[in-house]
Amino acid sequence: MSKLLKPLVIFAVVLALGIAGWRQYSQDRAGTNVFSGTIEARESRIGSRVGGRVARLLVREGDTVTKGQRLIEFDPGELREDLAAAEAAGRQAREALRELQAGTRPEQISRLKAAERQARSQLQKLQSGSRPEEIAAARAAVEQARAMLQKLERGPRPEEIRRALSAVDSAAADRQLAQQSLKRTQDLYREGAIALQARDEAERQASVALAREKQAREMLAELKSGTRSEDLRAAKEALNEAQQRYRLVQKGPRSEEVAGAEAGLQQAKALLAEGQAGPRPQQIAQAKAAVEQADARARSLKIRLAERAVYAPRAGRIQILSCEVGDMVTAGQPVASLIDPADIFVRFYIPASRLRLLHVGDTVRIDTDDGRQATGTVEQIPDRGEFTPRNRQTKEDRDLEVFAVKVRISNPDGQIRAGMSANMRVAR
Repeated sequence: MSKLLKPLVIFAVVLALGIAGWRQYSQDRAGTNVFSGTIEARESRIGSRVGGRVARLLVREGDTVTKGQRLIEFDPGELREDLAAAEAAGRQAREALRELQAGTRPEQISRLKAAERQARSQLQKLQSGSRPEEIAAARAAVEQARAMLQKLERGPRPEEIRRALSAVDSAAADRQLAQQSLKRTQDLYREGAIALQARDEAERQASVALAREKQAREMLAELKSGTRSEDLRAAKEALNEAQQRYRLVQKGPRSEEVAGAEAGLQQAKALLAEGQAGPRPQQIAQAKAAVEQADARARSLKIRLAERAVYAPRAGRIQILSCEVGDMVTAGQPVASLIDPADIFVRFYIPASRLRLLHVGDTVRIDTDDGRQATGTVEQIPDRGEFTPRNRQTKEDRDLEVFAVKVRISNPDGQIRAGMSANMRVAR
């Protein structure tokens, strides 16, 4: 009996110690309430509303930016030229509107009256036909052109050739005399009898005499060769034009010319009446519409120019720039990523048995692995837990149910960064 009792006593002692140890372990575990997680940050992937070629990068990775700050600019292409043209058109339209609203100026009325008088005079002239002096002048022009043609056809007269020969002889004699005088002057200059200026003058006179002789010989050669064919053609064309003009003057104005002059007079009268009456309401309305249209186009182009850039949607730090100068970017393509260092959080996976320790709005203490401390606020506790394994088969499996509690971290100085490991300590 004693041999059986001894093992039972030993078993009871071991069991009691095990139960006590398990209870102590459970109490220590419950008293710790420290949960681990990784710090995350809300990342914004920034895209372009329009496509284009990257012209400038205004920030670098790691730069801190403000909301609305321009990050990337695209090549504006022809939009700047189109905007300048639209603004010029707007200025012209506004100037035209101001002129209409101011009414017709006195000097404009004077010009319209002068145009009306001129149109009336032209019509009267056509209706009265050609005057005798106009016919006489046209006839005289025909006779003059005919006489010129006949002169060219006959060629040079003998007396003209004789005068040309005489001019050649005279020029040759002058040239010989000038050359002899130049020779004597050069001799005297070498002997030191005369100054350099006298020698230069003699050389000049010799050159002039030689040029005159050459000109006289060219004129003589031209007379001997007779009239050139191109001069004859020009004279015949001049005679033909003069004859046609004479025939037109004799016949008087054509009916279509009179009709055109009458239409011109009516148009001048209409313009004068319109100028005297001032602008019509519909003209002013059309001018206002033109101003509005030009301004609308300029505004549209300015918007399109502003869209040819990427702006920061909120304040934060540039994490990634995914384009370079010269790259082609399509509409909607992400070109950068942005995080806000002050907008960081941690997801702690809390067992269901510890969930009663936390409530939304609670303040908790956060410790990072590098020794930094911060406070956090419980922002979200999900209504549904997660399980590993995913199916709850046994009570032991249900003990593995956890809830992803989101804690917002206070990080005003931006020293705590995304990716750091952090521990949350919860009081009992």
